[in-house]
Amino acid sequence: MADAARYHRLQLLLALLGLGISLAYLLAALLTGAGHAVAYWAARVTSARWGQIALVALLLGAGHGALGFPVTLRRSYWLQRRFGLLHEAFGGWLADRLKAMLIGGALGLAAVELVYALLELTPLWWLVAASVFFAARIALTAVLPVWIVPLFYRLVPLADDGLRERLLALARRAGVDAIGVFVADQSKKSRTANAAVVGLGRTRRIILFDTLLADFPPEEIESVLAHELGHHVHGDIRRGLLLQGVLTLVSFWLAALGLDAGDRSATLGLARTRLEQDRAAEAETLARRAAAVVPSAETDLLIAEALFAQGRVADVVATCRAAADAGREDDLVAWWAGRA
Repeated sequence: MADAARYHRLQLLLALLGLGISLAYLLAALLTGAGHAVAYWAARVTSARWGQIALVALLLGAGHGALGFPVTLRRSYWLQRRFGLLHEAFGGWLADRLKAMLIGGALGLAAVELVYALLELTPLWWLVAASVFFAARIALTAVLPVWIVPLFYRLVPLADDGLRERLLALARRAGVDAIGVFVADQSKKSRTANAAVVGLGRTRRIILFDTLLADFPPEEIESVLAHELGHHVHGDIRRGLLLQGVLTLVSFWLAALGLDAGDRSATLGLARTRLEQDRAAEAETLARRAAAVVPSAETDLLIAEALFAQGRVADVVATCRAAADAGREDDLVAWWAGRA
């Protein structure tokens, strides 16, 4: 029990460390300008918007994965081996991690491209995106045992006819229809023993780890399966999908509000800048009229200030040179030194 408590405590600490690294990486990308630099680089590589989005997502994702890999290695490999749960060779473990990374990366990239495409198409992008993501989660849950699990485990039908019928009968009594019972070769990776009920509708099936079959009697296997069936009987799968859907909807809605607020701020800032430039242009006109009547160091300074406020640095330099030619450069030199 002491080892189990220590194992779970270390798992929690490493999980929190990984979360902290992820948040720090995100803040660094936003606050240091690194994200903008990557976007600028992507724009130089390709003019296609979808290509720029893909490059930015892949580069930032690769950076995040590389930064978090030491924690992942310690949590998912080193810790498991230290407590005798994992005996898979490092090469096999790494191959599984790479497969998971490729699957997650492809799905994540598709999600990012979808969101950016919807941003261009409709102001209700957040609602459409949340709906598509909800449907995609349901589809992934359905195809998980058919397409995803076989990439990590070799699945074979349970050979023990008596145990198979016993487990399927238990599932029927619980009101959970399953198309069959399959065995996963978990013993090649670990000595952990478990069972699962995965899939939806016609893809739902019972999966047993071969370690469970080897080390436990049928009665205990039934008990493990009964726990898994309880999740389906009590609607935990449906509630989980609905909760994820609601959280996604709320997250996208808040993101839409933030983007709208940012657009309004940018619009107000642009209007404010234009107003300031208009006022500076009026000040320049008045100063030039005064200079035409009485040329002096004071009117030179007024013209230079007005030009500088409009961002017309080249004109400021020309004004300084003209004042120097007329022998009125002293005040302008001091003024320009304070701004250059």
